Amino acid sequence: MARKSSQAFEWEHAPDRIRKLAGSGSHIRTLLPNGLVIPRTGGVYLTRKVPLQPVDNAKTTTAKMESLQPLFEVLDELSSLVPISGIKSRNMMRKNYRKYELLGVNIPEIFNPHGASLQHKQLLKEQYSDLRTDRRLLLMSVKLSDSFGGDQGFGKAVESVVESMIYGGAPLSDYEPDREKVESIFASAGFQVPTAEEIKFADSFFNHGKHANVVRLPHSKHMHIFDGEDSARMAERAGKEDCTKWPDIPGHHALTIASVNGFDFDFIEPEDSASQWATELYRDDALAISIKGSIEPAEVTRAELRRRRSQYISDIEERVASGKMDKAEQEEHLTLLEDVESAYARKDAPASSVDTSILVAFDGVVDRLKTGKSAMTDLRTVDDLQAEALEEMLPYSPLTVNPLLQDLPAQTIAGSGINGLTQAGDPSGAFIGMTESDNQALYETADVKAYKHKEPIIATIGNTGSGKSMFMVWKSIQFDMACTREGKKIPQVVIDPKMNSDYSEVYEFFGAQVVSLDTLLSNDGIFDPLRFAQTTDAGIALAVSMLISINPWGISNPAQHEAKLREALLYGVNAGEICTGAALRTALFNQRIHQEIVGPILDYRATSVMFQAIVGESPSTEALRFHDGLTYIRTGQQYIDLPDPQQKDTIKNSVIEQKVAMALVRMMVFGSLMALANRGGKVYLDEAWVFLLAGTQELQTVARTARSMEVTFDMFSQTMADVVQAGLRQYITRGYILSSGKDEAKVALDLFGIEDRDGLLNRLTAKSEVPVGAVSAEEDYEKPPNYDSFKPLFFEERRRGIVRKTFKRAPLAIAVDFSGKMAITELMVPPDIVRMMDQR
Repeated sequence: MARKSSQAFEWEHAPDRIRKLAGSGSHIRTLLPNGLVIPRTGGVYLTRKVPLQPVDNAKTTTAKMESLQPLFEVLDELSSLVPISGIKSRNMMRKNYRKYELLGVNIPEIFNPHGASLQHKQLLKEQYSDLRTDRRLLLMSVKLSDSFGGDQGFGKAVESVVESMIYGGAPLSDYEPDREKVESIFASAGFQVPTAEEIKFADSFFNHGKHANVVRLPHSKHMHIFDGEDSARMAERAGKEDCTKWPDIPGHHALTIASVNGFDFDFIEPEDSASQWATELYRDDALAISIKGSIEPAEVTRAELRRRRSQYISDIEERVASGKMDKAEQEEHLTLLEDVESAYARKDAPASSVDTSILVAFDGVVDRLKTGKSAMTDLRTVDDLQAEALEEMLPYSPLTVNPLLQDLPAQTIAGSGINGLTQAGDPSGAFIGMTESDNQALYETADVKAYKHKEPIIATIGNTGSGKSMFMVWKSIQFDMACTREGKKIPQVVIDPKMNSDYSEVYEFFGAQVVSLDTLLSNDGIFDPLRFAQTTDAGIALAVSMLISINPWGISNPAQHEAKLREALLYGVNAGEICTGAALRTALFNQRIHQEIVGPILDYRATSVMFQAIVGESPSTEALRFHDGLTYIRTGQQYIDLPDPQQKDTIKNSVIEQKVAMALVRMMVFGSLMALANRGGKVYLDEAWVFLLAGTQELQTVARTARSMEVTFDMFSQTMADVVQAGLRQYITRGYILSSGKDEAKVALDLFGIEDRDGLLNRLTAKSEVPVGAVSAEEDYEKPPNYDSFKPLFFEERRRGIVRKTFKRAPLAIAVDFSGKMAITELMVPPDIVRMMDQR
C-alpha cells in the first residue's frame, strides 16, 4: 500500500520558517550527473563521497595519518582558491571564502549476513536475529562560484542572462570554470562521485535513510519523526506535548540534536588520538555529524592572530584582575596562544575553518549526552531549536541556527576521525564477529585460491579462558557449510590434543565426523612421516628430525646421529620399505647402521602405542584419509602427556613420553596436511605451541606444503614466541590476538606489525572485572565488567549469599587479514553453541 503523504499533516505550533524551508523534507531541487546538486534556495554544489579508511584501527601511526591525509589535502587546496589581497583581513575577504559542508551518517541496519551458502546464511540469521550493523557514509559538498558567461566571451554572457531570466539562478555553464577546479581537488584526493541513492540516503538520515518525506514534531530537547500521518495522529490522540505517556507507535522514533560547543583538548597534532572527537561520537551511537563552515587561507589566519593578539592578552589580564580567572588559567591560555601562533607561523600551516557549525544527531531521547570516555567534546542539546537544528544539518541547507560558531584549524576537522571506518576481513565466509568501534561484520574466507600468493598459515593467540577454543569450533562448523570452487564440501581436520577436552557433542550435532585418537593409534605407523610425505627426501628429513627431538638414546647431543639415520632410512626406502621402523630394521639387518643407534628406537617402539603410530613397521596399514567435510580428532581414552608450555627449555626438560607426545602432534599435522592436499582443505591445531617447538625447518616445510597443496593451517596457541625467535614471522600472514599475558601480547603485536597505541597492550592484558576491593565472605557485592578488557565479560553480584553472573560481552580479538588490515572485533559465537560447549 502506498505511503500517505505527510505534507498535508502539520502541527499547530510548527514554526512558519520551518514550514517554508522544509517542503518535502529535503533542500534538494535537482540532482545532476557527476555529483552536481542544485538546492531549492539556489546556487550549485559539487558533492563527493569521502573514502572511509581505518583511523582508530590503523596498525601504526603512519597508517593512521595516511587515512587522514586526503581530507587534509582537500581543505588545504580549497583555501588556495581564495584570492589573497594585500590587506589580509578576515572581514574584507570573508565573502570570497569557500563554503563547505561535511555530513557523516551512521545508520543502524539489521544484520544481513554474507553467508558461505544458503544453509550458512540461514543459520546466521537465526542465531543473530537481533544483531545490528552500521552503514556509514561521508559526503563533502562545496558551493561553487559562478562566473558570468563562464569563459565563453560576450555571446555566452548574453545567453547566460537569457537563461537566468527563463529558469532563475545562474546557468550551469557559469559554474563550469569553478567546477573544474574543485573537481580536480577532489579527484587528486581520491574522493568519489556519489550515486543518487547515496545522496538521498544522507539527505534522509533522520529517518534512517528511508525517505525524507516525514512528519516531525519538535519538543524542547528532542524531536519525533513519524513515517506518515497515521503514526502522527496516534501521538496526537495520546497528547503530543507529553511523549512519556505515548504507547508504542509503529513508524515512529525520536531524535536528539546537540551542538559541539567546544573541545576538551588544546591545539594538538592529529597523530594524537585525543584529536579523534568524531570517532568518539560515532562510538557513542551518533546518527549523524554535520560540519559546515568556510575555508580561510593560513596566511589570513596568521594575520588575524597577530592583529588580535594584544586584545586577547588584554582580555585575559582583565579577567584575572576581576577574579574571573586565576594565574594558572592565565598561563594556560597564554601558552595556548603561543602554540597556535607557532603552528600558523610554519610554512605548512593548516588552513582554517571559520564560522564553523558542528551539530550531532543521536537516535532516541537522550537525557544525558554521552561524550565518550575521553570527554573530547562539550556537547549541549539545542534547546527549543530541535526542528531548526535538523534543518541546518540537512545537505545544502541555507539555515544557521547553531548559537555557537567556531573558528578551527583544519586539522581539528581532518583529524577528527569523521572519515574513519574499520575495513578488514573478506567479503564473505565464516562470520567472525562485529568490529568493536563501528559495528562492521567481519568475515574470513575459506577460499585458499583467492590468496594463493600468501602463506596460508593463520595464527590465533590467546591465554586460557580467552575464548580461542570456542572460536576454533565455531569457525570450523561454519566452513563445513561452505563449498570449494568446484562445488564440493571443504575437507577439514580439527586436531584437539588436550586431555579432558571433548567437543564431540557440538560437532556431531552439526553432522561432523568424530574420531578418537586411540582408534587412529591402533593403526601401526598411521602418522609415520615416510608413509605420508610428499617426497622421499621430505619424509626422511621429517623422520630424522622427529627421532632427534625425541632422543630415545638419552644422550646430550642426539644430533650426532643425524647423518647415520638419514643414510639408513634412505637405504631402507630404496629397499622398498614405507615406514620408519621397517626402514631402520632393514638397514640394521644389512649392517648399514649400528645396533646402538637403532636398538633404543625399536626397543621403545615395543612399549609405546604413540611411538608406534609415528615409527611404523607394518606395510599393510592404510594411508590416512579424510572425507569431504569436517573431521574432529579428539584424544579419547589415549593419554597425551604434553609438557607445560610455560616451562623453560620445554623440549630439553621434558621426559621421553612428553617428547613422543609432542612429536605425535606434529606428525598429525603433517599427515593431515598431506591427506587434504589439493582439495582446498583446512587443518586446525589447538595447543599449537607444541608444533612451534619443532623449529624453523619443520615450520618452513608446513608453510611450503600448505601453499603448494592449497591447504590452510590454523594454529591456536598460548604463545607465538617460538615463531618470532626462529625468524618465521613471514610464514604467518593472518591471525587473531585474544587476551594474553604481557610478554605474549608484546610478541603477538610485533608479529603482526601493530603499534601499542592508545593502551592496546594494557587492554590485551586487562582483567575482566573492575576492582572493587576486599569483601567479606558474607558481604553482598557487585563486580562490574571491565569493558577495556579483551576477555569475555560478565556482571557478577552476590545477594543474600547467592552469586549470579550475567553475560555482557563476548571476547575481543585483534583480527589481522591477508591484506594486513586490523580490526578489534567481538568474537560472536552463538549462545546455543556456547551452552553446548559449556555443558560438555
